[in-house]
Amino acid sequence: MADFFQPKEDKYSIWAPSATIGGPILKDRLHFFTAYSPELEHTTRDIAYTSGARSFEQDKKRHFSLVRLDYAASSKLQVNGSYLWSPSKRNGSLPNRDIRIAAPSNDQSIQGGYLPAQTASAGLNWAPSSKFVFSARYGYK
Repeated sequence: MADFFQPKEDKYSIWAPSATIGGPILKDRLHFFTAYSPELEHTTRDIAYTSGARSFEQDKKRHFSLVRLDYAASSKLQVNGSYLWSPSKRNGSLPNRDIRIAAPSNDQSIQGGYLPAQTASAGLNWAPSSKFVFSARYGYK
């Protein structure tokens, strides 16, 4: 009964390093910025079923990355573009912890999925005079 009210915790680890770099490509004209941070997660779940103890594992990998360029064609015209990439993938599955439910009969390690995710965007700012500004944006997901 104690497992029902205080289930065992999963063994869990997550690793999320990151790196960024940016700066001028052409002085006062073209600048870039890029960043990348993967997130690697691993979970092990041990369940003491009445039919015998079983262990299940799940791995998740998520990517978070960005690239951006900013270009100042003149003091009156600036354009920029960016690309975001953030897919995620899961290998394995973790069943319910409730020991009253029968152990899964299928192989949980072959379950999983992939979720693609990306976005591209562009922008333009044009100020031909101090009294007129035109700004446009476009994005695609």
